[in-house]
Amino acid sequence: MITSTIRKRIGWALGAAMGLFYFSSGVSAQMDPKAWDNASQSAYSGGSWANGSNGGSGFNAWSIVYTGGDWKGSYAGNPAEKGLSGMTNPSWGMYAHTAAGNKVEATRTFTALAVGDELSFKWAFNWDSGSTPGKGIKIFAGASQVIDINNAGNANITVNGVNTAFGYGVNAMTWTIKRINTTQLTITANDRDGSGTYTTTITAGAPTSIQFYINRQSDNNGNREPFFNDLKIQPTVKYNQTITFAEGAWQSKTYGDANFNLSATASSGLTVSFASSDTSVATVSGNTVTILKAGTTTITASQAGNNNYNAATSVQRTLTVSKKNPTVSGWPTATAITLGQTLSDSSLVGGSSTPAGSFAWTNPSYEPTEAGTASYSVTFTPTDTVNYNTAQNDVSLTVNEVEKQDPVIDTWPTSSAITYGQTLASSTLSGGSANVDGHFEWSDDTIVPVVGSPAQSVTFYPDDDEAYNTAISTVAITVNKADPSVTTWPTASAITYGQTLASSTLSGGSATPAGSFA
Repeated sequence: MITSTIRKRIGWALGAAMGLFYFSSGVSAQMDPKAWDNASQSAYSGGSWANGSNGGSGFNAWSIVYTGGDWKGSYAGNPAEKGLSGMTNPSWGMYAHTAAGNKVEATRTFTALAVGDELSFKWAFNWDSGSTPGKGIKIFAGASQVIDINNAGNANITVNGVNTAFGYGVNAMTWTIKRINTTQLTITANDRDGSGTYTTTITAGAPTSIQFYINRQSDNNGNREPFFNDLKIQPTVKYNQTITFAEGAWQSKTYGDANFNLSATASSGLTVSFASSDTSVATVSGNTVTILKAGTTTITASQAGNNNYNAATSVQRTLTVSKKNPTVSGWPTATAITLGQTLSDSSLVGGSSTPAGSFAWTNPSYEPTEAGTASYSVTFTPTDTVNYNTAQNDVSLTVNEVEKQDPVIDTWPTSSAITYGQTLASSTLSGGSANVDGHFEWSDDTIVPVVGSPAQSVTFYPDDDEAYNTAISTVAITVNKADPSVTTWPTASAITYGQTLASSTLSGGSATPAGSFA
């Protein structure tokens, strides 16, 4: 594939001094060429440019083949004698006059161009060839011809058959073939009328030889003879570059923030590229960042370099996307509870938010200690916990006093009998049942009932005395008579025989309780 452009340019320069290479940026650097030769070397003294001659350094010897009849050859001569300018004296020249089949081919092999290497040379001629196949230069990659720069029957100079649009002129052209990567070559040249430049890129392998050639010209005029010189292979000097990628407020964003642009510059002036290490958090298109979720990602600024600049050291910056606070437009209301219940016994009703979520007591196990109205913390938890924070707010809650209930006594207990003089504490209450746990006691166990007393008061005490009232009823009790205590029996007055005991008077005696003796 061949692509080409023609551009006008002021100040075209490719230094003829050995090893001095001028970049298009205007920055120059001194670097030894890999190979070089020119017609001023001693190998070409006396105007000789012959098969096997070898000047300069880095190239193999010339292989010059002469084909046809008389008036063909190669030499080192003065281009100015043919009306040319910009070529040093001597330069390599060749001729092939009108004899049928005349041809000269001067080939030179070299180590294959590495990526970045440039093969350059000067070429000039005054008149066109006047006929085909003309004169020019061929470049080979191994045995394969990859470039043919040719002038034939008019002013046109073609590259692989494509016209360069160069016109007539007598100025020397500098041609450069640069291996820009493993599969492509870039060809550049300046117009021989001094008006512009030519550039094309082709698909080709690494060049390994160059051939200057001339076929029979349309007449024997010396102005048709081409000249070549300053053959050189120059490694590319690449400059280092740095990236300026400032830290700043852009590194702290919140989920939902709008797209924003990154800004970084390379010292080379080349465009800086950006990439995100976690494209689930944020993506980068060009220099525009789109936030996708909360999290952290590394933004890398890089510049890959080009023919003149090495790749820059990448610069990394951390982008942190924080969770967004939810918008709670209405907090829920709480249903009342009773002392003894925890917050979890209160239902939270209503509430609205963006995004959707749920409301819950922050400390659901907390048990209020006082009745009344107070505020307690409620937490809103969004459904999207990846991108939104929780929120808290106090919600009013009414805590009511406990309303005690009366227990249901299924069976009241029975009492054990006591003897007169004993208190109720001596009577054991047995049995009895209620619908809640508890126990039965005499309401006042200090009472001393008398024989035949009515039923006595008994109280049921629930274990949960905060939720249930006590219950009171009466339980029958048997009080047995007590034996009196006689401390002194009375004395009896004497009687006469024949009298009854009734005639004797009992005197004295004492007992508890009080009573009488008879």
